Amino acid sequence: MKKVTLRDIASELGISIGTVDRAVHNRPGVNPDTRARVLALIDKYEYHPDPIARSLSMRTRPVRIGMIFPESPRFFWDRVADGVSAAATDLADLNTEVRVCRVADCYSSFARAADELLAGGVDAVALVPREHPAIRGAVQRIRDAGVPFSTLNDDLDGCGRLFYIGPQLAQSGRVAGELMGRFLPQGGRVLLIADAMKSEEYGARITGFREKLSDDYPMLRLLATLTVDSGLADTACEALLTRALAEYGRPDGIYDATTFLLPTIARRKRVLPELQDVLLIGHEISALTEGMLRENLITACISQDPYSQGYMSVRYLHRYLSTGALPEHERMYARLDILTKENLIVSGQSLDNYIRRT
Repeated sequence: MKKVTLRDIASELGISIGTVDRAVHNRPGVNPDTRARVLALIDKYEYHPDPIARSLSMRTRPVRIGMIFPESPRFFWDRVADGVSAAATDLADLNTEVRVCRVADCYSSFARAADELLAGGVDAVALVPREHPAIRGAVQRIRDAGVPFSTLNDDLDGCGRLFYIGPQLAQSGRVAGELMGRFLPQGGRVLLIADAMKSEEYGARITGFREKLSDDYPMLRLLATLTVDSGLADTACEALLTRALAEYGRPDGIYDATTFLLPTIARRKRVLPELQDVLLIGHEISALTEGMLRENLITACISQDPYSQGYMSVRYLHRYLSTGALPEHERMYARLDILTKENLIVSGQSLDNYIRRT
């Protein structure tokens, strides 16, 4: 009689392997009815996990873990790649290979990368999804092939992934709202800049910022939300900002929720007198934004530890393949750090995950 696996149980119930694993190990995040159905099948088939046999079987061939994440903005994703590389080095003696696909910011390149990994044979995949039919289709092909996968930095509702590693973006938006309120205790006018990209997680960042202002800082007035395309050239973004200033007047604070426009906005502060004393808060540190923090062009950056996102995605997938164990929680959140001029890294002297590893 064929030995029943978690995949067999998941297939019979029409749920993900991750849900079955969490039910078996009594972890949170499982509907009580679903948990009961899983446990009933566990009893029916007398299923018993065998992590030792599973670990030994992995050593007969290389374990292959695929990674799909964007090419740009490079300052952010290069740090994710550093974390992935460090994890691959740590696992090299355990006969593990990590295959990285950096994709252009378009949906077809993501789908091609997924198909290439499947054709090459991978045991698990960590990927950065977006809400688009092409990406949904590629993720479904990964799932149909029986390859377990996790999401990284962004999530996709109902996709069947094992776990998510990345920022709690609603929280990061609320942190930005908290900073804006504390820097403008007397109140003021705030301009919000958002990305036009459809994303489950990044929409939550905007919501978090607005909710924080509404909940705790009603003296701040949100002038407008400018929605911009991440594919626009800097000059087009600068023109959009100039038009907004003409329409709404001088703001007291600007919140850039996009990650990629912060340097562009800071450059406008250099040349537009009406922006020179305006507070500017955004996300993610780079060599460019670090210099702008030192110039006081940027007031504060909120980072979400990209290095650890890459590193832990590989390590958790490897542990799952080795032992069947998942992280304690279905969603594992990266640390959020507030960076200002006074707590920037002293290059070469600080032990910090924002520094690229060589």
